[in-house]
Amino acid sequence: MSYWVESLAAVVKTFNSKENEYIVHSWEQGIPSFKFEKKGKKGYLSIVDESGSRAKGMEEWKRKEFIIEDFYTAFYRFKEELLNQIDCQAPHVLEKWKKRFETGTFLKF
Repeated sequence: MSYWVESLAAVVKTFNSKENEYIVHSWEQGIPSFKFEKKGKKGYLSIVDESGSRAKGMEEWKRKEFIIEDFYTAFYRFKEELLNQIDCQAPHVLEKWKKRFETGTFLKF
């Protein structure tokens, strides 16, 4: 779950900057990448070929449109709910998780 939290936080961070594209690499054999694009108030999600792998994208998942504001709303709701659960179940790691959400840059390979 940590990887996806950091990846989605990185998408939000990217979209809030001047960048309009972010690719979430799976780094697992046989799993394609997820490409997020922003154009104005709309976003697009594609499942694309993973570079350096035989993992292939999915034509039926090419540029699936979504509203950027809806994506932000869902992300921040997820963040709040997850942090609340962590605070209740494992408060000793809460700050570590908060940092993951804030930066979106914990991806280490």
